[in-house]
Amino acid sequence: MLFSIRGKVIQIEQKFLVVEANSIGYEILVSNSEKYKLNEEVFLYLHHEIKEDNEYLVGFNDLPEKNAFNLLLHVSGIGPKSALTILSKVNPDELLTAISNDDFEFINSIPGISARIASQMLLDLKDYITKSNRENFSRFKDIKSILKSFKFKSKEIDDVLLNIYIPNATDQDILKEALKRLGYGKNFG
Repeated sequence: MLFSIRGKVIQIEQKFLVVEANSIGYEILVSNSEKYKLNEEVFLYLHHEIKEDNEYLVGFNDLPEKNAFNLLLHVSGIGPKSALTILSKVNPDELLTAISNDDFEFINSIPGISARIASQMLLDLKDYITKSNRENFSRFKDIKSILKSFKFKSKEIDDVLLNIYIPNATDQDILKEALKRLGYGKNFG
């Protein structure tokens, strides 16, 4: 499985780059090819998609973008190319925050996202994020203790923590987001 590539951009097209590494040119789909420059040295995280009749690489500048892409692949009706198109129009952090907050209006406002797909994203990903957070719930033990010291009830703390998804977040980031969602201080953080 391919994880990353470092090389020189030798061709730029509307939806892909050709990156030369060790004298081999790799065609890599990217979300915003206009961000790259010819002959520029790049490092990209990769997703290797293998289909029955097709094989291609998708490249990402950072892990949050790759994580958001992989998350979108859990949505019924969204494949790799659609996920990449979505990420070309919206910041991964904004998208994940919107999903965590059930923000249908924001997701539906993304160009190319129909109301049906927006609803499906919220349905599929909200469950996926909640399941993922349940698996990591032991990490929230300290955060939960801190929130209890603010006199919040266990159930409301659990409800909030299970619906927070911030890629690569520190415990402090999660605590700040939880306090905001619990209504503690409008300007906290």
